[in-house]
Amino acid sequence: MKRLQKTGKSLGEPENLLRGKRVCLVDDDTSQSLLLKGCLKGLDTEIVSFSSAVQAAAYLGGNQVDYIFCDVMMPEMDGWELHSAVRLAGANRDTPFVFTTCLISQQQERGMADAESRCLTLAKPLRRKSILDAAARLEEASAAGAQN
Repeated sequence: MKRLQKTGKSLGEPENLLRGKRVCLVDDDTSQSLLLKGCLKGLDTEIVSFSSAVQAAAYLGGNQVDYIFCDVMMPEMDGWELHSAVRLAGANRDTPFVFTTCLISQQQERGMADAESRCLTLAKPLRRKSILDAAARLEEASAAGAQN
């Protein structure tokens, strides 16, 4: 597993990475969904939201998004299972995937990233800065991978 690292190359303002993007949000907790929507407010993002990973998997199988933010612990299908299903389906095979969980602290989230599968993990409650930092780290990893 290759860790995401800073490349030292600037990709511009972090807000611009999500501006105009289509973001898929998957969380069975309505309050967490509202919190993430609030964090993205004013960024001109299109948010597609699901309270079930099963519903999200059906949608993501045929609809392209730019980022996926997904809770880890959900009934029926958890976030890890959704990640596997998305990576097997064609439309979002390489889409950046951000796991969200209360199972780790904000100090632990830095070590929970995988450049090869374009995913990382954020601690709940989500904050605007951590969301923007996650987008920047995933884009840097993608740019570095394209150069190699």
